[in-house]
Amino acid sequence: MWGGRYNPLIPVDDFDFASSLVRLFRVDVLWPVSKDDDVKKFIDRFPYLPNPFFHEELFVSDGNGNRDPRIVDIYHPIRRLYEEHFKNNLSSDTTVTIFEWKAEDPLADVLLATLGAFPTADATGTDYISLLRRDLSAKTVVINPDEPLPQFSGEVWPVSAFSRGFIQQHYQIQNYWGHPGVYVGRVDNFEDQITFWNLRATNTSLMFYDPSYASRFEPSLMMWLEDLRSRPSGRFESENSITIWLGDQMAGSDISIFGQGISLNDVCKETWNGFNIKVPYMYFSEASVLAVIGESTGGFPRMSFQLPPKPFFEDEKLYVQCMIVSVDSRTRSLAMNKLHFRSLLYLN
Repeated sequence: MWGGRYNPLIPVDDFDFASSLVRLFRVDVLWPVSKDDDVKKFIDRFPYLPNPFFHEELFVSDGNGNRDPRIVDIYHPIRRLYEEHFKNNLSSDTTVTIFEWKAEDPLADVLLATLGAFPTADATGTDYISLLRRDLSAKTVVINPDEPLPQFSGEVWPVSAFSRGFIQQHYQIQNYWGHPGVYVGRVDNFEDQITFWNLRATNTSLMFYDPSYASRFEPSLMMWLEDLRSRPSGRFESENSITIWLGDQMAGSDISIFGQGISLNDVCKETWNGFNIKVPYMYFSEASVLAVIGESTGGFPRMSFQLPPKPFFEDEKLYVQCMIVSVDSRTRSLAMNKLHFRSLLYLN
């Protein structure tokens, strides 16, 4: 899914905590990742967040043996990267890398969350790996269980980069806890995996680090810390420090490896209560359009406008893909904004 990086993972064993995540991330649809009864019961408690599709699958059979995604998929950023950096360019400065590892690798879940991987072509209807190799000259790098994690710069696109590529953060909500840094946890701890994913879903740049596998993490960790320390200086001290997030089981951990200029954040359920971490709006594109303002048959103000060009490719096979369009009716005219505000108060 294009934008899937910003979708939270919601564990349902604690209803109050799970509900706080639903509110904080302004969830539009609750999509089950299993057929467990507890998951179904949790979703049933949110009847105002129904499945908007006719099917219970994200990739639906078209009746001819093929499958098509029902939500905009990563074909769009793949094609856009091709059009902007690879088409008619024999020496692109962008590199696409498909990382592979063994299922029994103890870091497998962290690698999946960080570097990404594709479902099979039978499940999605699209062979994304072949698409990357054909159009973006992608190369494959195998990570062995006894080797350090790969080091790469910002010019390298792993598979995970396509779920967030070309997506922007809106200025309306500021996450003052969103400073880049490191999450310290256990690779075999479910809560650490969920917390790491959800922190990054707030558009916070983080690297996972487990002291138990220091020899594998340390080379890429040192490179990551060096990159963070080379950032332009911000106005405030908090903008210049490196944030170290500590999972529940990591309190009191040795943090000397991270060096100077760090700030510590302990992650707990209260972190997600809406008063600490904020979740910004992430969007594909925005545009201003002219509207015609009139009245409906009931005498209420009504605006009509034409949608701007969509930031998606419009091949025929992509017509079934869905997205969300948000409309902000505020204008630069104070008088008009007051008119809209009074109308909304009356309608509500």
